[in-house]
Amino acid sequence: MTVFLAFYAGGEVGFKARDNDALVTYEQNDWHNGYAIGAGIDYALTDKLSLGVDYTHIDLGSKISTGPNVFDNGSLGNNPETYKVKARADVVMARLSYKFGN
Repeated sequence: MTVFLAFYAGGEVGFKARDNDALVTYEQNDWHNGYAIGAGIDYALTDKLSLGVDYTHIDLGSKISTGPNVFDNGSLGNNPETYKVKARADVVMARLSYKFGN
């Protein structure tokens, strides 16, 4: 049996970068909304044993945020930085299932 599903997905995405020349760190954490879409298939090896594979693509989109730059001494820079973050993942899962009982 093959199943194809799509769902809402959301999560907090963190971005952190370091500029060693300027001794400054850029960091931003934002909530992203998106979707998850996937499909799976199961194959019965015996009456009690089956093999399955699932694939899921998660896309939380891209988001542009503006945040401060933080110097090593903890002070904030005068010019805020703009960040564009894309959050995506592809997941493959294989499983071996055993049916207990009759």
